[in-house]
Amino acid sequence: IQSHLHILSECPLYEEHRHTLLSASQDLSPAIILGTHKGLEALAEFIAASNAFRKTSAPPPPLAT
Repeated sequence: IQSHLHILSECPLYEEHRHTLLSASQDLSPAIILGTHKGLEALAEFIAASNAFRKTSAPPPPLAT
């Protein structure tokens, strides 16, 4: 089961995109990511870049270079 905490902090499929969240919270604290302006901006960027939380089985796209 991929819980929201698993996707945000542990899932290897999203590792290359996690730096965005780490810029808002070094320990990936849900309270900071979900409860601060900086955290929400990072979360929105993470979701847009990684396609996390979509209802498909497609893997996330690679990072643009």
